[in-house]
Amino acid sequence: MSDSEKKCNLCSKKANVFLSTVIEYEVIQVSFCQKHAEDSGLFDPKGYCFLENETPRKRRATGPACPRCQCSLKEFERSGKVGCLECYETFSGYIQKLVARIQKGPVHFGKIPSGKLTQASLRKRIKLLKDELQGLIKAERFEEAAQLRDYIHAIEKRLKSFQDE
Repeated sequence: MSDSEKKCNLCSKKANVFLSTVIEYEVIQVSFCQKHAEDSGLFDPKGYCFLENETPRKRRATGPACPRCQCSLKEFERSGKVGCLECYETFSGYIQKLVARIQKGPVHFGKIPSGKLTQASLRKRIKLLKDELQGLIKAERFEEAAQLRDYIHAIEKRLKSFQDE
């Protein structure tokens, strides 16, 4: 059956909103008419649980788990994907550490082609990082502040090498 022929799962009217998800290796598809899609909160910017009426997932949580979708930290680490918006808040501490480990510092600036790297851009980057460093110190996040401080020193060293040339 094509999407144009599908009916709303709740009222049998013509469906115009189609959702698919994979839960424990099983594809689940749902179709809604516009009214039921709006009523179910699909367009809510805070997120939704479109399988609200379905049987909840049964998972054995090992460690922290999202209170909304039951996604566990172990599952997030394995897949690299979260289950809902609330997962970001639930795993925020872990996500921050992960990003800091992947990137060279807590802030990502992107790559600058080596020929385009100028003293002015380095000075600007250092100023922004120092402002962030002060914020981390005020928030008493000293471990992150120390990493950022070291990153700033590396950039300052690079700036000095430009000046010596």
